[in-house]
Amino acid sequence: MTVLDPLVEQLSRVGDELAAAAEQRRRRVRAAALAVGGTLAFAGAAAAAAPLWQPVLGGESRGGHPAADATRPPAEQLRTLSVLRRAQTAADRDGASERALVLLSPRNADGVRLPYVRAVATAGGPDVVLIPARSGFGKRDALCLSVADTVDGGALGCFSTGEVLAGDAVVEVATGSARPAPAPDVRVAGGSRPPQGEAIALPNPDAATMRIFGLVPDGVAGVRLGAQAAAVRDNVFQLSAAEPAGTGLADIAWLGPAGRKLPKR
Repeated sequence: MTVLDPLVEQLSRVGDELAAAAEQRRRRVRAAALAVGGTLAFAGAAAAAAPLWQPVLGGESRGGHPAADATRPPAEQLRTLSVLRRAQTAADRDGASERALVLLSPRNADGVRLPYVRAVATAGGPDVVLIPARSGFGKRDALCLSVADTVDGGALGCFSTGEVLAGDAVVEVATGSARPAPAPDVRVAGGSRPPQGEAIALPNPDAATMRIFGLVPDGVAGVRLGAQAAAVRDNVFQLSAAEPAGTGLADIAWLGPAGRKLPKR
C-alpha cells in the first residue's frame, strides 16, 4: 500500500457520491416534467370538451346567415375599448345577445366576432349588445351597436374605430307613441343610414322623446346633451330625454371622471 492509495480511494468515493446526486436530480426533473405535462394535457382535454358558444346568426327571413369569425378585433379597437379587453361572461352570451344576433343578415354585418360580443346594461333602458364584425354596413372591422326595443323591434348601427374616436358612433331611436309610419326612422351619426329593412326602429319620427345610444372610448365617464347627462358603462351610454331644440348628435359632450369636458379626437 502506497501513500497515494488512500487518496485514490477517497476520490473514488467522492465521484460515486456526485454521480448518485446527479441521478437523483435527473429523476426529480423527469417527475416534475411528467406532472406538468399531465396538468397541461388535462387542461387541454377540458378546453376541448368545453362547449363552444354557437348562437344562431340571422336566418332565412333576414336574407341568410352571417358568417362567424374567431379572429381578434384590430389592436386599435382593443386599446380604445376596455369592454373588448375584459373576458366574455355568461351574461354576454345570454338571451339579449342571442336575440340581437338572430336579427343580423349578411347585408348588414358579416364575420361576427363571437368571442367579443358583449351585452351592455344601460340604466333603465333596453338591451344593448356590442357586436364586433369583420364588416358592418360596408365598413371594415365594424363595431355594431344593437339596441332592442321593448315595444317594436330595435335598431342597429355599425361604426369604424375612427367614428368612435370622433364621437360619431351614435344611434338615435324615436320613441313615444307606437303609431306606425311607412318606414323605420333611424338616424346614425356620421351620415350613414342603414338601408331600409336592415334596421328596425320604433316607427314614430315625430315623437317628442328620443333614445340616444353611443359608443365612446376609454376615459369618457359620462356624456351631456343640453341639460341631460348620462353615465358611461362598458364604453356605452344612453340618453333618454326630450330632444333639446337647436341641438343635434354632434352636440353630445364627453365628460371625464371629474365631470370636466373632454376633447373628441
